[in-house]
Amino acid sequence: MSGLSSRVDALSFEFVTMQRDRAQACLDRCVSLGFRQFDLSVGETLHLGEWRSAEELQNELRILGADANSGDIYAR
Repeated sequence: MSGLSSRVDALSFEFVTMQRDRAQACLDRCVSLGFRQFDLSVGETLHLGEWRSAEELQNELRILGADANSGDIYAR
């Protein structure tokens, strides 16, 4: 999970609700690399524009229903 060793301008990664802890760990890694704004896209929808803090996104990820199954997290 710590493969990225230096900051890039932006990135995205996929998550599955069955392994939210991995998504949380990836968010923590992004923060440690200096990313400060995040967005979330659930399922196959592309939903960009509501940038929020890592803490806000982590809270949203925690309460996301299991029926969401998967999505993408964007960082910048």
